[in-house]
Amino acid sequence: MQQNVALQPDGEKRLLTLREVARILRVHPNSVRRWADGGLIRSIRIGVRGDRRFMAEDVDSYLESSGSAKR
Repeated sequence: MQQNVALQPDGEKRLLTLREVARILRVHPNSVRRWADGGLIRSIRIGVRGDRRFMAEDVDSYLESSGSAKR
């Protein structure tokens, strides 16, 4: 079952936390960090601490390209 996480009910684009992305992809958060550092999935740094946020449409694209959507 493919999961579309890109849009909120009001049609706005969503930003996801590292943990949300890890849960969606069913991997450890460190894997998501490593993939973001390696350029496999795009992330945005926010705040003073540099927390990562991921655009939901990028997560959807990653799922489609990696074949993980078939899980």
